[in-house]
Amino acid sequence: HHLEALAIAAAIEDPQLPPPGHLPASELPRTVWTDGSCVIPQDPLLARAGWGLHVAASGASPSADWAGPVGGQQTAQRGEVTAALAAAPLVAGPVDLVTDSKFVSNGCANIRFGADPAEWAHGDLWPTLAPHVREGRVVARWTPAHKSAEQYSAAGRAERDRLGNEAADRLASLASARRLPPARVVWARRICAADLRRAQGMLAAVQQAVLAADSAARPGAPP
Repeated sequence: HHLEALAIAAAIEDPQLPPPGHLPASELPRTVWTDGSCVIPQDPLLARAGWGLHVAASGASPSADWAGPVGGQQTAQRGEVTAALAAAPLVAGPVDLVTDSKFVSNGCANIRFGADPAEWAHGDLWPTLAPHVREGRVVARWTPAHKSAEQYSAAGRAERDRLGNEAADRLASLASARRLPPARVVWARRICAADLRRAQGMLAAVQQAVLAADSAARPGAPP
């Protein structure tokens, strides 16, 4: 019950999005790299998601970082959409949104072609992001994640995007990790889960043995 209460509290936590128009517009679109993360995603009671974004310096404006928790379903994908939602109104001007999530980049492209995202996964978030995309103020593009400088260079991709993506990834990962319950709670939960898996494995083996014995005992059963 304690873990369930913590999970419910995590799901309703304020995502702490930055204020709209916080960064001034520049002559060119401001590049914002976004990312989402989730720790222990396989456990619905321990899973915690976070979002992060890194803004490139532009003219007299220095680079900036933001990160925060994810409300609702605790998944990395929801973190990706939340990060894009945070980036869209942040700059008082055009945004070059760089993401390693094809769900986000393809979703934004489909919205520009007239798609209605209300029925998509995380449909409660997309309608807030969609107007920025439809107006052309936010243009999303995809960049690969977790690649070396050599791999980026070989693919003809900009080192700037690799570094920006790594910065957003670090921010999102830290934001999700900070939300975990105390280490002793996580450790106890993992021990219980391991014990349960072992018990389930033993039960499955016993059931298989019983079925095999029953089959062998039937008249006319193959030797």
